[in-house]
Amino acid sequence: MYNESPILVMKNIYKRFPGVQALDNVTMEVNKGEIHALVGENGAGKSTLMKILTGAIPSDNGTIYLRGKVTEIDSPRRAQALGISIIHQELALITYLDVGQNIYLGREPKGVFPGFINWPTLYADARRQLLNLNISVDPKTSVANLSIAQRQMVEIVKALSLNADIIVMDEPTSALSERETERFFSLMRSLKKNGITIIFISHRLEEIFDIADRVTVLRDGKCIGTVPISEVDIEQVAYMMVGHELGDMYPKKRAPSKEMILQVKGLSRGKDLQNINLDLYKGEILGLAGLMGAGRTLLARAIFGIDPIDDGEIWIDDQKVKIDSPKKAISLGMGFVPEERMDQGLFLGMSVRQNI
Repeated sequence: MYNESPILVMKNIYKRFPGVQALDNVTMEVNKGEIHALVGENGAGKSTLMKILTGAIPSDNGTIYLRGKVTEIDSPRRAQALGISIIHQELALITYLDVGQNIYLGREPKGVFPGFINWPTLYADARRQLLNLNISVDPKTSVANLSIAQRQMVEIVKALSLNADIIVMDEPTSALSERETERFFSLMRSLKKNGITIIFISHRLEEIFDIADRVTVLRDGKCIGTVPISEVDIEQVAYMMVGHELGDMYPKKRAPSKEMILQVKGLSRGKDLQNINLDLYKGEILGLAGLMGAGRTLLARAIFGIDPIDDGEIWIDDQKVKIDSPKKAISLGMGFVPEERMDQGLFLGMSVRQNI
């Protein structure tokens, strides 16, 4: 339930990195039980401000008031103890563990004998936490088998199991479909009804107006202002973010060429993909639309050679090609940015140079 009294005040926060003033006298007030949006362009200071709130980095100056008291948050563990949790854009779940193990990681209930875990209690508690939010996921399911939307919900359950009453959500809908986003918003509204305070970071301004009560805008490390959503429109918030009228930022242009560079004919793979045809012209953006499970990702994977096809043809530059591996696709001038970049797109143990 929304309560117009601040549960959190970050006052006159400064943070400087070498050559960059990341935060310059930023003040933000968040009321108890509200969904408070935090927006700004890349580099505006949103992540830095939230890292200070959650104890990941210290501020250079400034004060945090939590529930009316001056509070020092010098570590993520301290933030958790104070009831503050963050759900990062790149989820922090361990994929080879199951849902219950992730929810209670490091806090497993102890068994009768020293060094043993009480597994029945762990899974019973995890199941209860999931059911409290109407999440129909078996706590013994491996996280690797969950969709991105389901993983987001497990993160929320984990935060609530820590008795968090302030949850920071950093771009939680960036990889969700429209249907998944609406379900996620329904969950956020349910949390709000239960008195949970949410700080919601998003670049999608339409979402801000759909879900938030108030919005704080950062620009170049400064707080431009905090306003109730009901008193502004998208254009005004966008103006606050960039400092000038946007106009038509991305005017639609015709593809500069009618030269076909990719053609897919009759592509089929099991029951998932059947007789798919598409043409892609040089310089154009071709969208793939469909509900979850319609086969959009599977089609992209098949074209790029990640998954084998049963039938069909792929033509590039009027030449029929056989793409039986990502290596072959790359040699033909193709690239692939997967949905799960952390798991499928990067080698986290290697350097940026090695990944490139």
